Amino acid sequence: MLQIEAGNHIAANQYRHLLLSPTHAFLYNTAPDLGPLIKAVHYPINPSPTDSIKKPHIMPLTSSQKKQYRTLGHNLKPVVMIADKGVTEGVDKELERALNDHELIKVKLNVNDPAIRKLLAQELCDKHRALLVQAIGKMVLIYRANPKPNPKLSNLLRAT
Repeated sequence: MLQIEAGNHIAANQYRHLLLSPTHAFLYNTAPDLGPLIKAVHYPINPSPTDSIKKPHIMPLTSSQKKQYRTLGHNLKPVVMIADKGVTEGVDKELERALNDHELIKVKLNVNDPAIRKLLAQELCDKHRALLVQAIGKMVLIYRANPKPNPKLSNLLRAT
């Protein structure tokens, strides 16, 4: 049994969940009569040893940089699409490769709930040490600087 807000107990076999962070899960209904989305569920876990390691500080983008990157990102096609299965190991590897190669990428989050999309976009940026440039609908534009960009692959260098 799962406990979901206000003490409502629901049979666990009626739901599948998409894990977005170490402490929250969003439960999706597999029984059509109960509605598509319940609520975020908070559950405690033991922190991993890597949680205590400080991540490098990422400089925020200036408004002029964001404007320039939004302009460049307008013509980009989504490199990665995230849907029902959420962020899998393969998606993580592809995002990492794309950020290393292109620096500025567009990602399609094929999730209907805007709140979940916002959380998912922020989770991707945190996990991959990237910055969210723009989020419109199901598309997000993500930037991470590469210290040695390839001029043939980098979306920033190819545009100049």
